[in-house]
Amino acid sequence: MALNKNEFLKPVEVQHEYGLKVRMLSYFRECSMDEGVLRGPNFLKDGEVVLYKREWIENYIHSKQPFAPVQTEQSEQKQTKTATIHKLQK
Repeated sequence: MALNKNEFLKPVEVQHEYGLKVRMLSYFRECSMDEGVLRGPNFLKDGEVVLYKREWIENYIHSKQPFAPVQTEQSEQKQTKTATIHKLQK
């Protein structure tokens, strides 16, 4: 199997193109190897060389669902408050 140079990225290139920090990718790899469960995008590692396939990075990014902010009672109260304007007598 021949590797296409444009298809695989080093961690620094992943950070530059996709915004995933090098340290975060390193942490994910470390946790994946320690726990035996993949965290973060899939990767190839041969000695010191780590490579990420573009497809794996994009699948990881798309699998992350944005979260909706949780409304607390305090934030609900702020939304229902209305301003009270008093007229001052002279």
